[in-house]
Parts: sequence; C-alpha cells; structure tokens
Amino acid sequence: MKRIKEAGEWDKYWKKDNSNPLANIYRKLFLSRPMSKLIDTYFLSRGKFLEAGSGSATDTHYYNKKKRYMVAMDISKEAL
Repeated sequence: MKRIKEAGEWDKYWKKDNSNPLANIYRKLFLSRPMSKLIDTYFLSRGKFLEAGSGSATDTHYYNKKKRYMVAMDISKEAL
C-alpha cells in the first residue's frame, strides 16, 4: 500500500469521485453507531469536540451530537 505523506497527495485523493453510496450506508449503519456509543460513554454530552483527520466528515455527520458542537479538521482542503 502506498504511503501518503503530503497534503497535496491527500488533495489528489479527495479530488477523485469518492461518493460510493454503499460506503455511506456502511458508515451510517455499522461505523457511526459504535462510535456514537463510545462518544456517549467517554465524553460529556455537551461541549466542543474536534475530529482531527476527518476527511470529508461524513462519519461525523452521523454521530449522536446531543449538545455537542463538532468541528472537523483535515490537512486536505479538498476533503473539507
């Protein structure tokens, strides 16, 4: 597997069409539920939270937010 080191390489990755409907369904049904449970267990139900390396922040969109203000951050401008 190629190792991506620089922001420019991430930008190239995100410029491609990465909108796979099955991947979004998988994220919503199988990834966001356990992540929401972990977030609810270990973090306060309100406050500001930073997701570093968020990519397009698709996963963040599906988390239980309650009164949390979620901030997505990524090295790639294209991703955001």
